[in-house]
Amino acid sequence: MVVGACLLAAGCVLGCVNRWREGGPRLALTDASALPGLMLLIGGGLVVVALATRAAAVEAAGFVLAAAALLAVTIGLRSEAGRGMAAVGVVLMGLLDVVVRCSRTCSRSRGWLRSG
Repeated sequence: MVVGACLLAAGCVLGCVNRWREGGPRLALTDASALPGLMLLIGGGLVVVALATRAAAVEAAGFVLAAAALLAVTIGLRSEAGRGMAAVGVVLMGLLDVVVRCSRTCSRSRGWLRSG
């Protein structure tokens, strides 16, 4: 599990570097495959560990970090979307995609923590 988490984190760091080279700091700070993705991964990991160890403060920190990441992703999606109801749909579907990908990763980790 640790190796997998390190590989995911390395992928997010490489994504951040690529987004920076592609579109500058704005893209690196708002794209789901860059810094917000790493923040969401770390926040989800904190929540999973906190649930396994029953540490309320760590759980709250994980939720705050994940919420900040989702806010950054929302800003990035909104800047890429157009106007009107179609833009709202693009933002909502983008957020749903990010949340589902993160929840699948965290739920697999949580199942491993319970069985280990």
